[in-house]
Amino acid sequence: MKLALMPLLVVLINLTPLLADTVELSNGDRLSGQVEGLDSARLTLQTTYAGTVMIQWDQIETLSTSEPFVVEFNNGESTIGSISSPQPGTLQIGLNSSVAVAQVVAIRKETAVPGFIQSWEGSADVGYTLSRGNTTIDNLSLSFQPERKTARTRTRIQMHSLYSVQQEETSSNMHRLQVQFDRFVSSRTFVFVQGRAETDEQAKLDFRTSQGGGLGMEFPIGPVTTVSIFGGMTFLQERFESLERTLSGEAVAGLEFETSRLRPLVIGTRGQILPILSGDRFRVEWNANIRIPVFGGFHMGLQMFNKFDSAPPQATIRENDFGLLSTFGLTF
Repeated sequence: MKLALMPLLVVLINLTPLLADTVELSNGDRLSGQVEGLDSARLTLQTTYAGTVMIQWDQIETLSTSEPFVVEFNNGESTIGSISSPQPGTLQIGLNSSVAVAQVVAIRKETAVPGFIQSWEGSADVGYTLSRGNTTIDNLSLSFQPERKTARTRTRIQMHSLYSVQQEETSSNMHRLQVQFDRFVSSRTFVFVQGRAETDEQAKLDFRTSQGGGLGMEFPIGPVTTVSIFGGMTFLQERFESLERTLSGEAVAGLEFETSRLRPLVIGTRGQILPILSGDRFRVEWNANIRIPVFGGFHMGLQMFNKFDSAPPQATIRENDFGLLSTFGLTF
């Protein structure tokens, strides 16, 4: 029995170095062990031959880990993945584009998945404008966009409201709520389900809801820029003023873009085309926002939206609807 176990023991011994994390220093030294993390510009490496070794971060040329880590960058962004070094002085986290070692400020092990009410981040914005004189106009806009990420999932909620009063009469009243859940099946590919509800008094839309899902792909362009494409199907219900409710299928195809490369600006945009499957009608939606940090977590913002309907059910409604809002908000 002992002789039969010898080949297995030899294989396990040979595999041990392959499973270890490796660090190569600028002086040519190469260390192997278990990476514990990076904090205060020092990498902690647990070894079997020298115990705990603390390595100055600016002395590291390459780093390779067998397990995923949470990696934080000097611009405040973070990502999750196994670490490798395509070239000396660079790091690649998962399938993301490589970055310079100097851009990484912290490395930590991924902890257990937090509870649902934890680890939310996002922004809340409010905008208000008024005009007094020959015309009396009040405009109020509210926006709330929380987001929660784990290693494999992402939950996003988008709530927008626009309320306008002119000459003491409501001239515009628009509300929208969208919830989307993404499940990553690989580092770039995700499946999603979403639900949406909206009203638009100016477009004489009493109520519109849609539920569906699809497939998407995310392409990180460096640590601060991300492009995503997505497509799928939804079940659409609409009720316009003085018209019967309609039910139809709707295709979805779109693109998202977000970057903080032009710091201090943070720019995000989402565009999608929504063809109605039961006819020639289609809708196009585009939203964009620009945030400029001012102090603490507060920011100034600019929000834009454009909605196009090729064949509005109400004949008196224009095909295109555009809005531009200035806001002040909090990033959390």
